[in-house]
Amino acid sequence: MARKILIESAALETRVAILEDDAVAEQFIERLSSRGQTGNVYKGRVTNVLPGMQAAVVDIGTGRDAFLYVEDAGRGVDAERFEETEVTDEDPT
Repeated sequence: MARKILIESAALETRVAILEDDAVAEQFIERLSSRGQTGNVYKGRVTNVLPGMQAAVVDIGTGRDAFLYVEDAGRGVDAERFEETEVTDEDPT
């Protein structure tokens, strides 16, 4: 079975088609207006820590802050240490 991937990217949308034996097997369309931020990876700065919710508010530079739950922060994150994080105005770089 011959498989091909066709990608067409324009200003307002991206289209992807997977062809199997020259027939469309799958098709995906992502429009700029419907692009979400969930699942994307961002570098950000913690602006507020919410110990009672075990979460943090993170400035990711998009004009809207992100909400990061401690269990979503990655492996090896110690929730107790997370709660003790001190918020400062210092730039971490």
